[in-house]
Parts: sequence; C-alpha cells; structure tokens
Amino acid sequence: MQLIVNAVKTKPGAKAALVLVLIALFVLAFSTLTMGAPGVTYGDVNDDGEIDVRDVVLVMQYILELRNLTDDQLKAADVTGDGEVNIRDASSIMRYSLGLIDYFDVGEKIESVEEVKLEVPYGTKVENIDFPSTVEATLVDETVKDIDVEWDDDSDPEYSPRSARDFVFEGKLVNLPSGVRNPDEIKAKATVTVYLPWKDMPTVRPPEPDPDPDPDPDPDPDPDWPEEMDGEPVISEIDLADAGYAVWIKIKDQYVDDVVGVTVLGKSAAQYADDPAWWVAAFEDEVTRDDLIGEIEIELTEPEEVDVIDMDETRAVLIDIFGDDIKVIVTLEEGEEATSVTADGSVMTEVEDGVWESDILFGYEAGDTVTVEVTTDVGVQVEELVVEEVNGD
Repeated sequence: MQLIVNAVKTKPGAKAALVLVLIALFVLAFSTLTMGAPGVTYGDVNDDGEIDVRDVVLVMQYILELRNLTDDQLKAADVTGDGEVNIRDASSIMRYSLGLIDYFDVGEKIESVEEVKLEVPYGTKVENIDFPSTVEATLVDETVKDIDVEWDDDSDPEYSPRSARDFVFEGKLVNLPSGVRNPDEIKAKATVTVYLPWKDMPTVRPPEPDPDPDPDPDPDPDPDWPEEMDGEPVISEIDLADAGYAVWIKIKDQYVDDVVGVTVLGKSAAQYADDPAWWVAAFEDEVTRDDLIGEIEIELTEPEEVDVIDMDETRAVLIDIFGDDIKVIVTLEEGEEATSVTADGSVMTEVEDGVWESDILFGYEAGDTVTVEVTTDVGVQVEELVVEEVNGD
C-alpha cells in the first residue's frame, strides 16, 4: 500500500489509474463503515470532520450500487459540481486526501461579498469608524460564510470627517475557513456615509439670498473675510434641539476641490452633500455678521512643489528711478508653463512665452529679498531672490 501512495505522489501522470486501484482495495475493507450526522462540507461525505479515504469508500460504494447516500451526502460527494456522483468525484476526493490538490472545483470558491453600508456623523475620525470584523461571502453553490476582513486605511475619495458624502473603503478577506478559497481575490467593500447632524431636516439647505435685506446701520466696509470665500457668510435659523442657527460659507469655484476643512467661530463646519461649494456650521445661540469677522478659517491642501524656474535667468534688479525701485523678471525652463506668477504678492505679467515681468515695485534696497511664487497646473514653486544693484531696466 505504501508503494502505491508513493507512486501517486511521485508520478502525477498516472495518478488517476492508481487512485482507482487504491479505491478498489478499500471498498471491501470499509464496507461496514458507520456514518456520522449528515453534513454538507464538500468531500467530507461521512461528516466526521476529515476528508480522507473513508469518504472515497462511501462514494465508490454508491457508484457500485452497494449502498445509498442521503441527499446531504450526495451533495458533499459531488465535488466536481456536475450534478452527478461518479468516478470523477471519487478521484478528486482521493487526490485531495493525498495532498495532490488543495481545493475542489465546487462550493468553496467565493463568488461575491455583501457590501457594508455605514453612516457616521460629520467630524468622525476614520479610526473611530466601527467597521465590522467579518463580512458575509456567498460561495458558488450559494452557501453563505462569515469571513474575517482587514480593512484598508485609505478610501475613494480620500476620507474627510468634515465632508458630508460617501467614501468607499476596501478590505482583504483573511483567515478563510477550511476549504473556502478566493482565487479571484475578491475584496470586501464598505461605503461610509458622513452625514450632517440634521440630515433628516429637508428644510436645512443653503438659503436663497434675501432680495430685501435689512440695512446694517454700521456695517464694516472692509471685513476680514478669507480670500477663498465667495461673498459674505449667510446666517439662517434652523429648528433643532441642539442648534438654532446655521452659518453657511460658500467657496469660490477655483478653490472648491482644494478645501479640506472650514472652521467657523472655532467650530468645524460640514461640507454640504448636494453642493460641495457650501460648508455649514450649526450654533445654539444667535450668530451675527460681526461675530464672524476674522473668525472664519478655510484650510486648503498643500500645493505640490515643482521645479520650473530657470534660476540663471531669473532676477530681481534695482532700477534707478527714485532710488528704491525694483523690477522682477522670472524665466521658466524651456517647455514649462505657469498659470500665475507673483513677486511679494504682486501679480506679474507674461511678456513672452515663459518670461514673466513685474510692475515696478517700490521700497527695496540692494540685498533685500523678494519672494517669487510660480503656480502651475500641478503645483507651486517658491523662491527667494536677492535684489541686485543694476542700473537701467
């Protein structure tokens, strides 16, 4: 018997014939085997928790019409998934028991994984999201198994606790139960919805501008609003147990995709799901326009640094008009383009392809520094230029 087993292990091409010989030797020896409770684990026909030659014997006895099998036993024996129990199934079970294969073609393959849906209030950090430790996986035979999952930290789009929208996380299926396999590397998915605290209040939305606002008797003519804000903040009343006023902040179109957070009076605002240009914060006490001046902060993503300036040709020079005037010339590397260039915040003009010049800037001396900022489609480069003493322009 040991010789036959060794031959099967060392000569896979002859394994089918040798398996049948081995099966025949065991049929009579185990013809009086007792059965355990019915089971549906593929290959474990006698439901003893093991897949071994005893299961092969039962299948062969059924094929040779020496005994009958229950419905559950027939299902466990049909490891090829063709709806019949025949010599192909006996051979597959024997090969599995000998370690020649490590899975069957039916029942154990994961076909789909149930998507997880979670809702969290805005402000919830990713580490505080209660992801499930297991997910339901459906196998090809429609059997459902609970599978352990390890969730990724990243999501699509990148998770922000202060954006009221959906974020999709993926997870790797791990610690697969015995016999279950995932050859297609199917992953678990979880959709996390960040919602506003008043998500069920359909009347809470950016208000329409008041066509006839009450005049402010003493308005601040030059309030300190962030430059990314479009117009003035809008204050509206809401009817909630823990909040009575909403402050709406609208972001200018060019900044909408770059805003990662808005703070109003020290409180985090939430991005409005139906229009990402709007951010809103709720307050229990009344809020006025004057309260908000200097108390709105808009956080932007850090621009990527680029290297597009030709430093050999870029200069800040002192020109002899009133003795303290300079002009800045910024030359880009060949083939590079910029969307804007500034010198100490003053907007420069592209006078020819890749060459930008400033207006005359006042109040500088030789040796002073000028901050040049070049913005491109992919990022920003910032350089400090030393003012040179050169006569002429």
